[in-house]
Amino acid sequence: MSMSKSQTPTIEMWDTPTLALKLQVSESQLEKSRSTGTLSIPFVRIGKSVRYPAHLVAEWVEQNLVKE
Repeated sequence: MSMSKSQTPTIEMWDTPTLALKLQVSESQLEKSRSTGTLSIPFVRIGKSVRYPAHLVAEWVEQNLVKE
């Protein structure tokens, strides 16, 4: 069963500046993390653009909460 364009779900995606603001970190920290894998925040490349799926970032935040 195929879906028409109007039925295709939209995935909210954030670019690097948007995510940096939301996480209160620098864009350069996110860029460095992508190349080194230090934070392991999930992202996708679309051509030369980098996008972070909002729902996966939310999961990442939940998984990385410090519980003391």
